[in-house]
Amino acid sequence: MKIKFINYGICIICCLMLVSCFDNEIYFDLTNQTICSCNKQRIINLYIDGSNSTNFYHWILKPNKKGASSVSIRTENSNYVIENMWNEDVSKKFRLQPNTEYEIRNNTFGDAAGGKLTIKTNNKGVVIYADKTSCQ
Repeated sequence: MKIKFINYGICIICCLMLVSCFDNEIYFDLTNQTICSCNKQRIINLYIDGSNSTNFYHWILKPNKKGASSVSIRTENSNYVIENMWNEDVSKKFRLQPNTEYEIRNNTFGDAAGGKLTIKTNNKGVVIYADKTSCQ
C-alpha cells in the first residue's frame, strides 16, 4: 500500500512538471513581420539588441494586459511598453534601423532557457532575413 502511494505521488509530480514546463523558443514570420512564440504562450519579456551597440530595446507586457503569442514589429502594440537603452518609453516611435542585424531574446519563462533568433533589415528597416522562420 505504501509503495502504491509513493508511485502515485511520483507520477503526479512528473505530470505536473511536464505540464508546467514551457520554453522560450521564438521564430520570425517574415510575411507578417512578427515575432512568434513556438509554444503559443503569451510573450511577456523580449530583448532586441542591434549589432551597432546603439539599438537596444526591452519589450515588457504592461500590467493587467493580456499578452499575445505573436508581436508585430511594424505596428504599435498597445499591450507592451518598449524601452530603449536609456529606459525611455519609445513605444510610439519604435522602428528597426535600416541595414542592421538584431538579436532577439525571449525571456518570458524565467525557469527555462532563453529563446533567441537573429534578424537582418534592408535599407528601409524591413526584416528580410531571420535565422528561424518556423518552429523545428
